[in-house]
Amino acid sequence: MKNFRKNQGITLIALVITIIVLIILAGVTINIVLDQNGIIEKTQEAKNETKQAEKDEKKELGKAEDIINQYLTGIEVEQVTDANPGALEGSGTETEPYVINSIEDLVFFAHDVTNGNSYEGEYVNLGLNLDFNSTKSYADAYRTDYGTYGYDGELKTLLTTGEGFKPIGTTFDTDISTNYFCGTFDGSYHTIYNMYQNVGNSDYITIIGLFSSNNGSIKKLKLENININATSNNLHLLFGGIAGRNYKAINQCFTSGEITIQANGIAGIYVGGIVGQRVSTESILNECASNVEINVDSSNTNEIVVAGIGPSYQVENCYYSGNILVTGSNSGFKNISGITGNSQEIINCYNTGKLESYFENENVGNLYISGIAYSGGSVQNCFNLRRYKM
Repeated sequence: MKNFRKNQGITLIALVITIIVLIILAGVTINIVLDQNGIIEKTQEAKNETKQAEKDEKKELGKAEDIINQYLTGIEVEQVTDANPGALEGSGTETEPYVINSIEDLVFFAHDVTNGNSYEGEYVNLGLNLDFNSTKSYADAYRTDYGTYGYDGELKTLLTTGEGFKPIGTTFDTDISTNYFCGTFDGSYHTIYNMYQNVGNSDYITIIGLFSSNNGSIKKLKLENININATSNNLHLLFGGIAGRNYKAINQCFTSGEITIQANGIAGIYVGGIVGQRVSTESILNECASNVEINVDSSNTNEIVVAGIGPSYQVENCYYSGNILVTGSNSGFKNISGITGNSQEIINCYNTGKLESYFENENVGNLYISGIAYSGGSVQNCFNLRRYKM
């Protein structure tokens, strides 16, 4: 009996000691795992270092890609030094305008207008040449924190693939009450290169361009190598290099690149190298030029209006030098013009672009091709240097 109690006491002591040792070991282990130099901390550091290394590698590859693209295209832009990307510098006055200094600024500006800030009475300037395809035009081309502006992922990738750049102003509209720009945008003779936009089906009017709609003044701006696409059965498509829809003034603007549309069973298509559709008698296009290639393939469409420059109440000192091709079948009214579809005043304009149209199962009486305009109140000192085919 004595030996049993003695052994039981020894066992309890051993158990207590074992528990104490385990507690000590657990404390040491927890400390190793959780302290500043612990396993979890080291694991997180390694994860962060790996992410940073991947980002650094992408930056280096991006620099190499920029060098190759510059050699192939001849496009050279300076490295942006925007200290606060996504926020416009300046106060919006004529003497101290807001300034766009990076692609991030342009993305913010587009989102701001789309969400209701019209910039009415305010001035916005483009501060330098920007290229959507060059990492130099971004403060950080690989940032992923622009979900607020509709870009969930790497910014440069999303701007150059998929849907691409979201226009300045409302893209989809049920009527004419869209959010649009009402201020003064001065490109300062700078160029925006490689703007890419791609839209699909919608139940609403679709308005595409750098600006969806302009109800202010846009001037001294070049858009080179735009790439605008639609594969759609939308209600209406309004596409223009500078603005899909124009209410006011666009002066000294130039566009080049491609606009491509494939559609079926659509109410109307309105496309122009500068403007897709005019809305008011205050709309003016002056000293604008375009050599955008416009290709429209649409069937069962009520109305197709395509112009090298675009419609406006007044079109003056403008010229078109691209190519227009419109094809399809079983569509209604079709109007293809080198300068403008319907304007009241057309002055000092000329077309050197090629205009072509091929439609199956058509009554040719529904098709109108003109070097300058389908109709106009006054046409002065205008000429066409290319024949058209139909």
